[in-house]
Amino acid sequence: LSSDYSQVELRIFAHMSNATNLIQAFIDDKDIHTKTASDIYKVSMDEVTKDMRRTAKAVNFGILYGISSFGLSEDLGIDIAEVDAFAVTVGPGSFTGLRIGISTVRAFAQATNRRVVALNTLEALAYNLSSCDGFIIPMLDARRDEVFTAVYKFCADGGINTVVEPCVMTVSEVAKRYKGEKCIYLGDGAIIHRDEIKDIDEKANFAPANLSEARASALATAAIEKINKGEDVHYNEVQPVYLRLSQAEREYKNRQEK
Repeated sequence: LSSDYSQVELRIFAHMSNATNLIQAFIDDKDIHTKTASDIYKVSMDEVTKDMRRTAKAVNFGILYGISSFGLSEDLGIDIAEVDAFAVTVGPGSFTGLRIGISTVRAFAQATNRRVVALNTLEALAYNLSSCDGFIIPMLDARRDEVFTAVYKFCADGGINTVVEPCVMTVSEVAKRYKGEKCIYLGDGAIIHRDEIKDIDEKANFAPANLSEARASALATAAIEKINKGEDVHYNEVQPVYLRLSQAEREYKNRQEK
C-alpha cells in the first residue's frame, strides 16, 4: 500500500515561508502549477497551456529542491539569449568571488546586449525575509569582531526601505543600537556572533540557518522590482562594492605610512 499527499512539499514551503500567493492558491483549491504558469506568462489561468504548466511545474519543484540556474535552464531548454536581464550581487563579500561573479555577468550581458541589475549583497540577503515585519538586519562576517551590515524594512506593498546604508560596524554597535526593537538578524555574521548579540539583547530574533545565505530566488525577486523601477544599468557600470580595503591594500598603505 502506498499513498501520496498532493504537493505536500509545496504546501509545507508555503506555510513555512508565509508565501501569501501560494497559501491563497491552496485555500482556493487552485492547481498550483497552473497558477504559477499564469504568473510567469502573465496570462489568465484559463489560457495556460499544457507546455506552460509543465514549465511551471519544473520551476516550482526545481527551486524547491535547490536546482541550479544552469540546471533549470537545461531542463527547460532555455537559451541564454532568451534572458531579459541579468542580476548580480556586487558586494560586500569575497574580493575574488565578487570579481569572478561580476566579470561573468558582464560578459553574458555584453554577449546578449542585455541590461544588468547590480544589487548589494546585504539587500539581496534581506529579501530572504521579505514577508517579515520589523527591522531586517543582515550581517556578513568581516572579521576582527566587525560585520558588514545594513538595516532594511519592508513596506506593506512589498517594497523595501533602506534604514541604514551598508557599512562596517562592530557587532556590539549594531546590537546596542537596536536593542529592544522588533528586528531579526540573519547572515553568517549573525550566526557567528549570535551569543554576543544575545548577551546585549536577549530578545533579539534570528532567521533560520537556511535563510542566512544569499539565495538566487531572493536576488531574482529584488532584481525584478528594480527592473520595474528602471534601476537596471549598462554592464559597463557594474562595479564591486568592497566597503573597506583588502588586506593587501591595507598592508601596502601601512608600509607607505611608515
